[in-house]
Amino acid sequence: MKECGKCKTEKSFSEFTKNKSKKDGLQIHCSICRNKVKKDWVLKNKEHVYNYRKEYGKNNPEKMKLYSKRQLNCEIAKQKKKEYRLNNIDKVKKQEKISKIKNKDKIRKTSEAYRIKNKEKINKKVNENRRNRKKVDPLFKLSSTIRVAINTSLKRNGYSKKARAFKILGCEFEDFKFYIESKFEPWMTWDNHGLYNGELNYGWDLDHIMPIVSAKTEDEMIKLNHYTNFQPLCGYINRNIKRDNY
Repeated sequence: MKECGKCKTEKSFSEFTKNKSKKDGLQIHCSICRNKVKKDWVLKNKEHVYNYRKEYGKNNPEKMKLYSKRQLNCEIAKQKKKEYRLNNIDKVKKQEKISKIKNKDKIRKTSEAYRIKNKEKINKKVNENRRNRKKVDPLFKLSSTIRVAINTSLKRNGYSKKARAFKILGCEFEDFKFYIESKFEPWMTWDNHGLYNGELNYGWDLDHIMPIVSAKTEDEMIKLNHYTNFQPLCGYINRNIKRDNY
């Protein structure tokens, strides 16, 4: 193990590129930090990089032709691979399945290492996908909201969730969606769920009819998270008038 001189994190030797001039034969900074520094430098010096590449292309036409040829060959190879897969989909899937079974441990280790190295990137992508899906999928948005509501209400009172959200809710999320819709006022839609601008009838929130704060025990907390204790309520009324009142 070695500590990176930039992020001060202890990492395995494999995460450092080689440098013969150093005592341990490795760079001071890990590959991730070095790549970030390079990327930041390129972004700050776009014009310099552009001019350098342009000048290099003029002075090395043969190399640029070879590079272009390699790129073309790569594209051709990709296209052939894609066509082969489409024409032999069953055969390819069978081979992939066999390969996954044979290399199960290797794939698991590689996946774990990738997740550790790219934790921030993965989380960012997952959160972005969730946000985008919430915009077009009311059921997903509702199920996400209710999961968070149940988890938060239990944790605030020192309890842990011992059953799945839909079990505590008392029905499937699809049925819960229909139940909430049955209580909609004329101006309510799934498009204005969660919206708020300080005005009446602009957006609505998912509200506990009997406030969660009224629960004294874990059993009471579970009962107050039953679907029959939820209602769609104008965001202005919920946040400024009702709050934690019945």
